Amino acid sequence: MDIFQKLVTQEKEVFLKKINNFKVFLLYIFLIFGPKVCIANNYDDIDLHKALSYIYDTKEFSSQFIQKDNDSLSEGFLYLRDDRIKIEYAKPRKIQIILAKNKAMYFNKDLEEVEYFRPGKTTAKIFYDIFYDKNFFLDSKILKENNFLKIQKVIFIDKVKTNISLVFETNPLVIKKINIATESDIIDFNILNPNFNPNLDKKFFSMINPLDTK
Repeated sequence: MDIFQKLVTQEKEVFLKKINNFKVFLLYIFLIFGPKVCIANNYDDIDLHKALSYIYDTKEFSSQFIQKDNDSLSEGFLYLRDDRIKIEYAKPRKIQIILAKNKAMYFNKDLEEVEYFRPGKTTAKIFYDIFYDKNFFLDSKILKENNFLKIQKVIFIDKVKTNISLVFETNPLVIKKINIATESDIIDFNILNPNFNPNLDKKFFSMINPLDTK
C-alpha cells in the first residue's frame, strides 16, 4: 500500500481499495455460490435425480453385457459391490478386470497373465467414476426422448476429448448403455438382464493374484 500512497491521493486510494474489495467480494460470491447454483439447477431435474439415485443407491449389481469397441465385439458379465467393479469377459477372450478407486487388476485367463495398474486416466477409471463418484455427473447435460433418458458429459484424458453418455429406459427405470467416445475410438457397453440382488461374496472381488492360488 505504500507504493499507492506515493502515487495517488488519499481519496483515490480509498476509492480504488473499495473497488478492489468489491471485485474480490463478487469473485468470492461466484466461487462459493455460483457452482452450487449450477449444480442445483441441474439436480432439480427429477429424471436426472432418479437416474443418479438409481446408480448410487445400488449396493450390489450384476448384469450381462455386449461391448462393441470400434469393429470388435465382446461379451461378458459386470458386477458391482462395496466400491469395487468386476468386468468379466467371456468372449472372444477370457479376461477379468477388477477395479477399486486407486488400484486395478487385469487377468488374462487364456494366457495366464496378471497385471496390476492404477486406473488413473484410463477408460477403466471412467467406469469406476460413473458408478461410485457422486460428483461425476454434476456438470452433465440431459436429453429426453420418448421412453429414454440420456446423461452426457465431456472430459479430457491427456488432452483428448472424451464424450461419455449413459442411456436409461425410464419406464421402468433401467440402465441400458454406457457410451465412451473419442475421435478415434468408440465403446458401446450394452447392459442386459440387470440383477439387483445377486448376493455376491466379497472374495469375488479379491485382487489377490489368482495364479498364486493354483
